[in-house]
Amino acid sequence: MKRITVISPANGVWTLPKQPFHRCLLLANLTGVSSLYSFAALETKIQDAAGNIIWQAIVLFNSGTGSNLTFSVQGCETDTSGLSGINDYWGLPLPDDLTIPANLVFSMTLANWSSSDTTPNLIVTTDDPFLDGARPFDDLQAP
Repeated sequence: MKRITVISPANGVWTLPKQPFHRCLLLANLTGVSSLYSFAALETKIQDAAGNIIWQAIVLFNSGTGSNLTFSVQGCETDTSGLSGINDYWGLPLPDDLTIPANLVFSMTLANWSSSDTTPNLIVTTDDPFLDGARPFDDLQAP
């Protein structure tokens, strides 16, 4: 079952709460993020309990007027214009089967975060088998 989670940032870091079951990452979206620096970097990663990186992607973006960042299995919109003045769209395709294993951490970090940066909520869409009736201890194991 698809689940949408809204994540509020803490000092330029967005962290998806751990779950006792695996989650397949379908979409991660930030709208209107801007940094004190004219070019910024957003690091996205999945880490195990010891902090080892399981998957990582880094996107550099022009953050002068605000940017929209999308990580998606569907591909990414890379160029558009809008009436709001926020017209930079940056994205990164995700692997079709990118899974956040049970109790591992998915996070995004805005490099060189400053309190003057604009860090909106992160919208994450996952496919969560637990919501379809799977038991929490079934995570990626054969029955």
